Amino acid sequence: MAAADNDVTTRGPIGPVRAHPQSQPLLEVAVREAVAVGIAQGARLQPADADAIITAIDGLHPAMMASMCHDLLAHKPLELAGLSGALVHLGASTGVPGPTHTFITQALSPFADGKPSL
Repeated sequence: MAAADNDVTTRGPIGPVRAHPQSQPLLEVAVREAVAVGIAQGARLQPADADAIITAIDGLHPAMMASMCHDLLAHKPLELAGLSGALVHLGASTGVPGPTHTFITQALSPFADGKPSL
């Protein structure tokens, strides 16, 4: 789920991202963008599915970190092109804007191949 890219962007577990009034809306809009792209691509999704996904994320243990966050912290290559990057491309192909996933992709792109050279 590309919304989990938020904890990668913040380099921490989901609990603080969910709980903070500045980052929680970023998480929510990332989910809503992903669902909108899925609907535009013909997936069997409804706009209300975003609420169900957000509820599922709310049920995750606060210490949970996405695998891509573990990779980022370990300076390993990221699955960025297959997650937020893919949402950006799929959204563009269907006319669905994805400013949140564009931001996430841009913010993480220096780390996509692992630890960047200085």
